[in-house]
Amino acid sequence: MRSRPAVLVVRCDAKIGDSLLCLPFIRYVRQSYPEHEIHLLHHASARAIFEQCSDIDRRIEITWNPSSPLSIWHRRKLCAATFEAIEPGVSYDAAFAPRWDYDLFGPFMLWYSGAKQRIGFSSKNNLRRRLRNFGSDSLFTRTVTDVSVRHESIRAIRLLDRDIAGLSKSLPSINYRWSAGDFQCVCERLAALRIDTRRLVALAPGAAGARRQWPLDRFAELGRRYTQALGAEVILLGAPSEAQACERICAEAGVRLQNNFAGRLTLAQNAALLSLVEQFVGNDSGLSHLAAAAGCPSIVQISCHPLTGDDNHANSPLRFGPSSQYATVLQPSVPAAPECKHGCTHDDAPHCILGVTVDQVWDVVVGTRRN
Repeated sequence: MRSRPAVLVVRCDAKIGDSLLCLPFIRYVRQSYPEHEIHLLHHASARAIFEQCSDIDRRIEITWNPSSPLSIWHRRKLCAATFEAIEPGVSYDAAFAPRWDYDLFGPFMLWYSGAKQRIGFSSKNNLRRRLRNFGSDSLFTRTVTDVSVRHESIRAIRLLDRDIAGLSKSLPSINYRWSAGDFQCVCERLAALRIDTRRLVALAPGAAGARRQWPLDRFAELGRRYTQALGAEVILLGAPSEAQACERICAEAGVRLQNNFAGRLTLAQNAALLSLVEQFVGNDSGLSHLAAAAGCPSIVQISCHPLTGDDNHANSPLRFGPSSQYATVLQPSVPAAPECKHGCTHDDAPHCILGVTVDQVWDVVVGTRRN
């Protein structure tokens, strides 16, 4: 039997950005339960984020797709099997499901954990959760209803019955750590490639879904202005699947191909590299949140969400903008079509995001660098 009681946090998302935004909640769980072990159930793709978190005593990984529209029977079977694999003797005084949007597996995970207290957000909070989590409130011992507009780095803290009024004015820091070895590896690679770190700028053209992706030719034009007008050293960051797009930007912007780091670094090495850059420009993606976690002194995020859109939309920067006081988010002033009045609905190609021009981004770049 374990000598210390335990608390469970369930965050099944496979997305890097959402996982990073969960770190402040885990920190507050640790503060609220100082005598307990903190266990986290998470997707294996987020391992690099959580394995260095000192607030977590034990991690439980899942590998299946948490967004898969399986039947309730299949979901129950997967969740039950997860806890059957844990050794006997583990019991939880409390378990939390901090996801505010619809959560196909979180409520079942809490139920099968056997926790005495099972706390999560009510299905009354938004329409998608009401439809896709129908009946799941009965799996909790306590639900929290919150229809206000809040940043996702602080919203879940409400589950702990803590006052978050002050946090809304100053977002909590994302405490993501990388090792000294990761930092040394990055520095050695930069030195070997003779990349000047004194005016280092990072561009990240990738994002989940085409509607969140600012056109590549605009990134190329931005890169060209950085090099020609400011004499900056431009590097490209992204996933392996984005390496070809980053290569195209290098070619069109006149940036050396060796400055394309897309797919060549681990997550921790990306964070270490971002800690060295003086400015980051990217889409609404995990890398923009990683830049905030790395302490980048200037972050410019290009959003597809219209200024007049729903503030609680899944693309709203009021919910998912970088958690940094040094971040600026550029949005289209109006939706590109009537059907996008709540938020951009086109996911086959860039749409509303086309309303953000290169000149608008450049004005912010120059202004923030001057300040």
